[in-house]
Amino acid sequence: MGDQGEPKTEVQAPPLPTRTPRIRYRTYVGEEDLPHITALIDEELSEPYNYYTYRYFLNDWPHLCFFAEDEDTGDPIGTIVCKQDVHREKLNRGYLAMLSTKKAYRGQGIATHLVRLAITQMLVDGCEEVVLETEADNESALRFYRKLGFIKEKRLYRFYLNAKDAFRLALPLTDDVRVEFEVGREWKDSVDRKSSERRDQ
Repeated sequence: MGDQGEPKTEVQAPPLPTRTPRIRYRTYVGEEDLPHITALIDEELSEPYNYYTYRYFLNDWPHLCFFAEDEDTGDPIGTIVCKQDVHREKLNRGYLAMLSTKKAYRGQGIATHLVRLAITQMLVDGCEEVVLETEADNESALRFYRKLGFIKEKRLYRFYLNAKDAFRLALPLTDDVRVEFEVGREWKDSVDRKSSERRDQ
């Protein structure tokens, strides 16, 4: 028999949940949530972050960090981290810094809900526009944000540490967009109540 060479290594797809998970959403509670955030972000995103970066966002804008959890297991399965400030002394701007959902739970609208929660809260605080960056060749991310109404604003050359280009995407919060997100305000309030109950435990 001829030389068979090295055995092939099969690439394993992430395991799918054996049931339809029940998802609950909550806001950032405190320092005990930081390891969950770093685990989710570091696993899924190509851009490395250090703890100082996370704390920059979480110390000043903890109300703009949300979690998705598997209600049956309690495991964090998605997160979003954002900030909001006045840009160039005139525009109240929100910024989506990090968004990640575990692969096994994708396709269930979790990332969409996280973005909507964050933008709904930004609207409460007077936000006029939301921006973010994503890799220029990440077609799935570009499609995702396009469905949410984001448009390409600018190409940023060699933006990431891996030298990849990025697109800056923007969502102007026009009256029509505001109405759409206002519909979700009642649902967000229920998330806030659940998060408050968690803090009191």
